[in-house]
Amino acid sequence: MVMDSLLRWWATRKLRTGDLAALAAVAQSGERPKDVCFQRLSARRFVATEPDGRLCVTFRGRMALEIRRRATRW
Repeated sequence: MVMDSLLRWWATRKLRTGDLAALAAVAQSGERPKDVCFQRLSARRFVATEPDGRLCVTFRGRMALEIRRRATRW
C-alpha cells in the first residue's frame, strides 16, 4: 500500500487537475495541450518536442499514465 501511494504521488506531484488527461490526449492523438499545461508536463519531462515540432510522450510520461490507469482500478 505504501508503494502504491508513493507511485501515485510521483505521477501527480506538481501537476494540476487535467494535466494527466492532457498527457493522455497527447499520447493518443498528438493533440497539443494548453501552454500552461504543456509547461508543467515538459518540466516533469513527460513530453518532449520532436525536431519537426510534434509532441511525443516520453517513457516517464507513459509510466505516469500507466500508474494513473492502475490507480483508478485500486
